[in-house]
Amino acid sequence: MRFLSIPGYPNYRISQDGEVKRQTGPEKFRTVQSTWDNNGHYRIITLWQDGHRQTYMLHHLVAVTHGLSVGDAKRCIYGGYELKPGARDHVRETLARQIEEWLKEPEIYHDEILYYQEFLRQLSTETGNKYKE
Repeated sequence: MRFLSIPGYPNYRISQDGEVKRQTGPEKFRTVQSTWDNNGHYRIITLWQDGHRQTYMLHHLVAVTHGLSVGDAKRCIYGGYELKPGARDHVRETLARQIEEWLKEPEIYHDEILYYQEFLRQLSTETGNKYKE
């Protein structure tokens, strides 16, 4: 894993996956823990420099330090793609409605039904919700 110095914070290093380390001595580094923001959407971290603290969204630090777009930095840290609030529920509802339609003719749409059901299971696993067949 490659760590780069965070601009403006010479005692801090960050990797592309968002791990932050603070220099505690010559050639000695300690991992700094990040937390979730108030909405539970993004990881945040507080950095100290010259007695002043500043809180940042982790993906912004990854983007600036590693020369990535904010979207690419989010994918490095959180994996996959970001969905706007409500988008995941909309996708889930749309797929469930389509499955209901196909269940009227299961002999024709058997493979599609299985594929969509598996996709919904994976989507539910990612969000903690359970899809009911």
